[in-house]
Amino acid sequence: MRLYDSPASGNCYKARLLLALLDQPYERVPVDIFAGDTLTPEFGRLNPARETPILELDGGEVIVQSNAVLWYLGEGSEYLPGGPSTGPGWSNGCTSSRSRSSEVLVLPDSSC
Repeated sequence: MRLYDSPASGNCYKARLLLALLDQPYERVPVDIFAGDTLTPEFGRLNPARETPILELDGGEVIVQSNAVLWYLGEGSEYLPGGPSTGPGWSNGCTSSRSRSSEVLVLPDSSC
């Protein structure tokens, strides 16, 4: 699991904090938002909105938006109890549909 994050971002800090609380191993990929790291074509392929944090799962699937990342990581833990999973990654290899719903809910509405 890989977390693309910026040290200056409070939303990225929340993802790092939850990963630490869960003692979840991950690779941290620093993103310098002030130097234009989010403007590269490679970053745009990960998240067309060009925002951090991004959680890239071992299978290549990406979760964007901090609330969706937190929901995915917390699923089934003491930080988000009651979910059907057994923790990050789901035992069947699928991401939480609730984290995907959260991801969509927080995306900006481009139709306005």
